[in-house]
Amino acid sequence: MTYYNRGKVRTLGDTQILGLGEIIRYNNRPKIKHENVAEHTFYVITTVLKICQMYNIDDYIKLKALEFAAVHDIPEIFLGDVPYDTKVDNPDLTEILERAEVVSLKKNMPEYAESYEKFLKEEKEETIAYLIVKLA
Repeated sequence: MTYYNRGKVRTLGDTQILGLGEIIRYNNRPKIKHENVAEHTFYVITTVLKICQMYNIDDYIKLKALEFAAVHDIPEIFLGDVPYDTKVDNPDLTEILERAEVVSLKKNMPEYAESYEKFLKEEKEETIAYLIVKLA
């Protein structure tokens, strides 16, 4: 039995989320090291925290930004990673992917769907919480 299938981890967590560690993150730009989606999410979360501390961001926005950082790539468990440049160059594809992401989360991981939908809404509004995550 693996560690994440024992005790409180099994009780508290949905082990599906661990699938993020198996998804290779694609990017068309040079990077320091290749990473999987779980590593990327961790780096984004810790960078959000650092940005919020550096700029004395109030707790409400900090918590919202941390929530968004934690959920921003969860749909990739079901749809894989599509490079950012591909999404920018194909806005119709981005719209289709967003709808598929929301449907997948509502069906498979409803506990994250509301946070993800808030993230998408604030992305379109370019709120401070979203921009912190984008910067991270």
